[in-house]
Amino acid sequence: FYIEELQAALKLKFPDLPNISTTAICRILRFDLGLTRKVLTKRARESVPAEIEAYYKKLPPFYRGPDQLVFLDETAKVGRSVLRRFAWSPRNTPAIVRQPFDTGTSKIVCCSGEIECINKIL
Repeated sequence: FYIEELQAALKLKFPDLPNISTTAICRILRFDLGLTRKVLTKRARESVPAEIEAYYKKLPPFYRGPDQLVFLDETAKVGRSVLRRFAWSPRNTPAIVRQPFDTGTSKIVCCSGEIECINKIL
């Protein structure tokens, strides 16, 4: 959260309180609650073995052999610039945010062909 967001939430929840300054909020977070502001560590969500197993079970009807080999190159523009870079966490503990594997919309460029065709291109 941002300090200004916390300030607005406190004003909504406690309308009778006088002006709550950002300085007072920072002081309470740091000294009374023992929180510090840190750069976020981003970690991808762990893959679930059951999902991987289900994917493998779906493949046999479609897969015949290595002659179906397709080479893909994926490129994407990722909108990570809007994600927050800092967070508050207790002292001596990292600030970690879990992110899904999905990083946004990807454009996939697909190139496939016979080996002879690829050799001619190279």
